Amino acid sequence: DYEIWLSPDPIVKVDSSSGETNMVDATRSEAAINSAVFWLDYWAIPITGTRRGRIAKVTGFTAGTGTFVLATGLGGALAVGDVVVLRKFLEVSNLALGPTEEYIPRPQSRVNMSRGDGVVGPRAGSIGFNTQIVGTGSLSAAGSVANTGSAHGLMQACGLEEVIATSATVGAGSTTTAITVATGTWERFVKVGMAVMWNGNVSFITAITDGGVGVDTLTVSPALPVAPASGDVLYAGRMYELATDADTLGAVVEVEVDGVRTTFTGCKGNVEITDAAVPEFAFSLQADHWVREIEAAPYNPGTAYHTSVPVLQSDRIAYLDTTKIDVKGFTATPGTAVTRKTVQGASGVNGGAGYHVTGYAPGGTWREILLSGVETVGRDLPFTARTSYAMAVVYGSHGKCIAVRMPVARLIQSPHPEDADGMAEHPAVFEA
Repeated sequence: DYEIWLSPDPIVKVDSSSGETNMVDATRSEAAINSAVFWLDYWAIPITGTRRGRIAKVTGFTAGTGTFVLATGLGGALAVGDVVVLRKFLEVSNLALGPTEEYIPRPQSRVNMSRGDGVVGPRAGSIGFNTQIVGTGSLSAAGSVANTGSAHGLMQACGLEEVIATSATVGAGSTTTAITVATGTWERFVKVGMAVMWNGNVSFITAITDGGVGVDTLTVSPALPVAPASGDVLYAGRMYELATDADTLGAVVEVEVDGVRTTFTGCKGNVEITDAAVPEFAFSLQADHWVREIEAAPYNPGTAYHTSVPVLQSDRIAYLDTTKIDVKGFTATPGTAVTRKTVQGASGVNGGAGYHVTGYAPGGTWREILLSGVETVGRDLPFTARTSYAMAVVYGSHGKCIAVRMPVARLIQSPHPEDADGMAEHPAVFEA
């Protein structure tokens, strides 16, 4: 038996190429708030033609014409009809691959005098890995959209949908908690709850006021240390929230070890943030199918690797409500588990029937809370309010930043005694 399947890889079939930095495929018409950033930071990888084996980074894209702007690297123009794969590269650790291939025994009487005692069933499996949290590059200027992060597509494969905002210019009369922006630009900050950055300081939008023909205002919390000045840039990043519909996206993950390539397709799952000296994303994905090729990739992925400065634990600032605190051992998960639905066919062969999203429970855990450096404050004291606080943890500053915000409350459970320098400690655990 043979199976023919459609590759989910984004493919460019070249219509024209005027030089090393130009590639056109009119059928690629993806649009975004700013179409120039849709394929930004991907890599163009020719898999046919004379440029096969080379690689070049995508630096711009025009949706209306399907025109890609490339960095140097291909060594010359592509030919009409060349096939180019669009990929992203990610440096990972703690890689764990679990490809499986089902074997289904036949009944006692062999069918059609078959020589085998069974049939090979569908492939599935799992893949897990960690990746450092790194900055995406220079901040976007006013009127521009920020670059994508290296884990961009993987976040959407974990049941999260991207919220894209556009940076704006600060107007006159701003305060530390109310930032004015140019008339008609409040719409660039799509939703309440988004993080914004000014002069390396991160805050969150709590309200948006449309001034009509007057001044638009963004109310933010916690307060900025100084009121932004007129003409400053209020930076906006790409953020991820729990998907509000069933339109979840999958990812293709390709792993090559010693010339053996395994391509996992339909990967979906969950992501957690783990706290360490260098905080990391921990991805745990289920694959719908996989293909293994005993052949090295026709390109050198090392060309795409770069040494990025990671966000460090020491850069972290945490807020519980509006009070700055210090948190140890912080971990968080969006709580969205994307799992595979299985079905059984007429001949007993199991297969996949899409995915469903479960576990909408954003939450975080941590070991200790210190308020304003006063260690004598009891752990439960910050939680005497009748309503839950909003937990915000910000890693990094000045362009290399990740902001995490989620509702938290006291989790009612037995304490977990642990050793703390020879004394018994009962760490407090909180989650939504």
